Amino acid sequence: MEVLTSARSGETNSETQPWAALGLVPAVEWELYGRPPDTDLQVSTASEPAAPSKMSASGGRFDRAAPSLRVEWQCTGATLERLSARIASTEDQFFASGHVDRDWLVATLARAGRKPGDFTTVLEYGCGLGRVTNHLAECFTRVIARDISRPHLAHAQARSANAGLTNIDYGLAMPPDFGMAEPFDLWFSVMVLQHNPPPIMAAILRRALKSLVPRGLAVFQIPTYARRYRFEIDSYLESAPTRGAFEMHCLPQSAVFAIAHEADCRIREVIEDSSIGDPDWVSNVIVLEK
Repeated sequence: MEVLTSARSGETNSETQPWAALGLVPAVEWELYGRPPDTDLQVSTASEPAAPSKMSASGGRFDRAAPSLRVEWQCTGATLERLSARIASTEDQFFASGHVDRDWLVATLARAGRKPGDFTTVLEYGCGLGRVTNHLAECFTRVIARDISRPHLAHAQARSANAGLTNIDYGLAMPPDFGMAEPFDLWFSVMVLQHNPPPIMAAILRRALKSLVPRGLAVFQIPTYARRYRFEIDSYLESAPTRGAFEMHCLPQSAVFAIAHEADCRIREVIEDSSIGDPDWVSNVIVLEK
């Protein structure tokens, strides 16, 4: 995967690039991630032989090779009630699992020499149904929870109210500020950014770091490489959305570092994680401090 920039990008002397000041990206990163763009981001791939894969990215979308299936999709009313009861029986387990993410965040903060009590406000970007939100509210003073789905927000808010939690502010994550107009000192986002095209990922990250107060931390997961992945803005906009398609995208690590540099943030930690579950993808957990 390489980053394409316009002709006005000029020379590519690594000493003049934003990451040189950070002292974090060795020369080998150029081959894997490319250089950060100075124009609108476009991502493309070099020519590579096709290879079978359970999951593959094409045109910025996430495609799965579907085998032949036998699907029973019609049933009686009584059976429907039994199926619904089974789903309901796992709901508590689903929401209880949020403590794992909360504990992981607390451990990550500890490696940076911080604890929950050091933060006034944590913004959870992409709270969904609130699986993690209530657990965050139990150990952080104030939680701002943002998501693009109104139904998900309504469900999450109802669960928080039933739990008697009053320190959560729910709201939509929509442009131009993506629900991040007010300042906060901890930004947390996992398994969310990847569902946005690269330019949107970059815009969200820029906005988050703009609202992050000095000495604040940003802890987030983001895919930074995918074999055979390509994204071209014009092609993406001209293509018709595939109904039910599950979009997956990545933002080159060098671009993430460049955005961090623009926002006067230093990189505290970068960990390669396995959240994508595909060997052709590279995902990073990144911790930034402003």
